[in-house]
Amino acid sequence: MSEKYSFIDAEKAYYPVVKMCAWLQVSTSGFYAWRDRPASPTARRRARLSRLVQAIFDASDGTYGHRRIHAALRRQGEDCGPELVRDLMRDLGLVPCQPRPWRPTTTQPGEAGQPIPDLVGRDFTAAAPGTKLVGDITYLPTWQGFCYLATVIDCCTKECIGYAIADHMRAELVIDALRMAARNYPLAPEAIFHSDRGSQYRSEAFAEAAARLDILAQLLRGLLPLHVVLPGSAHRRAPRAMGHAEVQTIARRPTRPRLSCVNWHLPWWHGTLPT
Repeated sequence: MSEKYSFIDAEKAYYPVVKMCAWLQVSTSGFYAWRDRPASPTARRRARLSRLVQAIFDASDGTYGHRRIHAALRRQGEDCGPELVRDLMRDLGLVPCQPRPWRPTTTQPGEAGQPIPDLVGRDFTAAAPGTKLVGDITYLPTWQGFCYLATVIDCCTKECIGYAIADHMRAELVIDALRMAARNYPLAPEAIFHSDRGSQYRSEAFAEAAARLDILAQLLRGLLPLHVVLPGSAHRRAPRAMGHAEVQTIARRPTRPRLSCVNWHLPWWHGTLPT
């Protein structure tokens, strides 16, 4: 019966109440008695919880699902179940941001060329800053599609000394990151730069840019040791260190992916990676 009265109350601006009561076979007096009746304790409790759920959802930048909102409510001393929170979120139309299942491939092998000597020998340590560098590309999901992050990390300090963000994975992306490292950081003559064999790093444009910066580029095939802190492993570990909420915060900011990435990634890289 309450559903019929709720429907009549919602449509009373478009149809006469008397006619709708006749159509739904309810009494007009019953409708007005229902409308003037004070809200039940259950309705008042649901209304109060709905306001709290909306506030927690907004504070999380739309990243919290019903389980995390339920945990936040329990920390505030609210006695409610996760199914009630899910029902309230459904009534409010709250849909949290969900990670995308598809993951792009950031390593695109280039064509085979001249043999490249192994200048690193899988020794990813350095005695002095600016002598041995490593680089890689990762991706960041946003609501406007994927953007890509290229980094240059110093093997001695483990700091990110250069980066570039773009909506493509062309050679310009890694060149900009390398130029930023050379511009903002003192590099030794003939510093070694190590990366995988992606087509961006095997391009002529990247080779020319490295030569102009007096950097020796090295590209190796195969995975790197997992215990070594390199850009590839740092990119994979950064989301776990940041947490799900922060990763999805970047995803929910389609107009600010660069700012969000810098705010969340670079402070974690500077001086906090294990040596």
